[in-house]
Amino acid sequence: QDTQCGFKLWTSGSAKESFRRCVINGFAFDVECLVVAKALGYSIREVGVKWAHQPGAAAFGNAASYFRHAIRMIVDTIAIRWNHKATKRVEDSVTLGPGIGLLILAACLSSYALLIEPLQCELVQVDIPVPTFPAGVRILFLTDMHHHQWGKREAAFVRCLPASPVDIIVFGGDFLGSKAGIATSLRFVALVRDRYPNTPMYGVCGNAEHKLYPDARKAYLHQLRELGVLMLDNANVKYKAADCEFNVVGTDDPYYGFHDLDLAFSDVDRDCPSLLITHSPQVIRASLTHKPALVLSGHTHGGQLRLPWLGPIRTQNPLSRRIAMGLFAPAELSAILNVKDDISAYLYISRGLGLAFVPHMRWLAPRLLCRPEVTLITITN
Repeated sequence: QDTQCGFKLWTSGSAKESFRRCVINGFAFDVECLVVAKALGYSIREVGVKWAHQPGAAAFGNAASYFRHAIRMIVDTIAIRWNHKATKRVEDSVTLGPGIGLLILAACLSSYALLIEPLQCELVQVDIPVPTFPAGVRILFLTDMHHHQWGKREAAFVRCLPASPVDIIVFGGDFLGSKAGIATSLRFVALVRDRYPNTPMYGVCGNAEHKLYPDARKAYLHQLRELGVLMLDNANVKYKAADCEFNVVGTDDPYYGFHDLDLAFSDVDRDCPSLLITHSPQVIRASLTHKPALVLSGHTHGGQLRLPWLGPIRTQNPLSRRIAMGLFAPAELSAILNVKDDISAYLYISRGLGLAFVPHMRWLAPRLLCRPEVTLITITN
């Protein structure tokens, strides 16, 4: 039933008795006048009308206005219940209960998911017992920043960076949320570099970087290299320190099909353990033939929207919805992937820092039960 329909016909007496008791000054006044009329015992009938829409006559014309007025409607409807609760006939005849409760819950969850949780970045510290890897190596893993303009989210990212030194810094791709975010992305990388001076930085491309035109992408990657990020798109390099060494292998974006694992692992030192950086975890099965010791990935955002007991609604991981976030030990990976051969790879998937927009709703980018994360990994054995 459309209680907000603009066509209402009243008798003189019923209008005077009903409207003089109304106090709401907003779109919910229609609801209030019907509540009062019903409480006063007036009969209400619905009849069809013919009407024609006049262009430009809409009360509000954008999605943000609809959301704002919807919240106002909910608040006003609660006020109607409160204002008229002393009238017994209103109490007996008007039931707002479960429906209004669900609306309030939806409004609260929407506000939290859109305005609060995206800013609640947390530092996730993970110990990974990789037997073949040098113990004590500390890896700062940052992925899926999806930068646009510098704002509260970026400030929250910076506050989450660990205060203690790290051995290497890894960027897992999707630096950008749009072309407009290039300057913000470079500013963030520069802040990370300055926070940990003389610390090697490695990076790979995500699918977001491939949304740039080729010349723009080439220029952006050159700027990252000038800031000190060694971009490993289907390439590898050996990390050497005083008491440890290992291969750092990176692939170009797998989600859009730019990865080449054979090229990435070509000429790699097989006597050293390998750290594989790849934007999307969908290549984990194919990568096992190259025997990486540890795989770091992002892309899924942990689902971004997660439901209690049900987990992520969607992960954009073609391999498996179960591989969404967190640490996966070799035995768990074997079970999920149904791999009978023994594997030794550990997989870690970060929830990432940024947000993906809801399709066709570029103003809507929520996170629910899936806080953005900065990841500090310590290798143990």
